[in-house]
Amino acid sequence: MRFCALAFLAFVAGCLTSGTKAEPPFQVYALKYAESEYPANLVNSRKAAGKVYMHWLAYLIKSRDGALTLVDCGFSDPALVKRFRLRNFKPIVEILHDLGIAPREVQRIVLTHTHFDHALDVDLFSAAGVYVHESEAVNPEEQSLAAKFAALSGQNRLHRVGHRIQVAEGLEAVHIGGHTRGSLIVRTTGLAKQLIFTGDECYFAAECVAGVALPSAAAFDRAKNQAFVRSLPADSTLLTGHEPHRSGGRWITAEIFLLD
Repeated sequence: MRFCALAFLAFVAGCLTSGTKAEPPFQVYALKYAESEYPANLVNSRKAAGKVYMHWLAYLIKSRDGALTLVDCGFSDPALVKRFRLRNFKPIVEILHDLGIAPREVQRIVLTHTHFDHALDVDLFSAAGVYVHESEAVNPEEQSLAAKFAALSGQNRLHRVGHRIQVAEGLEAVHIGGHTRGSLIVRTTGLAKQLIFTGDECYFAAECVAGVALPSAAAFDRAKNQAFVRSLPADSTLLTGHEPHRSGGRWITAEIFLLD
């Protein structure tokens, strides 16, 4: 697998063992497949009106053993690109190609929820096991996913998540159900500083840390989203579905942000 030469700049869990830094458990890449302005009243923004700038993201996690996990997978429908006035659009499969990764090399995909921008390209990954909450496996938010999930189920590649499931060593998916009925987060376990991939339970990390939850227009169950925001550990790192990353790593291409 031909990872970019800069991939050695891994995300480091930051602990010392026998006087030397431990081998990083994960490398984490934010994959920016588009950018746009978006109505502020549909995200956890401090603005009451107007629009906010945001990225459209998926995340690639490379485990210590080389296994590849995607948190969400984006979409590639040009009609949707036009409808949402997206700029600098590049499908996730093409961004992965820039890292030397073919779709068939991805072992697993966790869908935080089944809105089109997080899930529609799931069928492009021919070998991946797909994790989705049981309620949205049956009745996805994007109805065109129903046939794709049926095909995945027939191939024994669809994993229905209840309350919580271990996805890989050190990674678990947990049902929140605030943004959509089956909305999941993905979080690390066993690290001194926890990573939380929030999906759209949180659009912007600083606002979540400040206690700004989703507005009613963006929530299936606002109380559950508020409870999630209140429960966030103070020392965790939030990786949201739309954060314009500016710190905590570096852009190695226009679409690939490697976390420190």
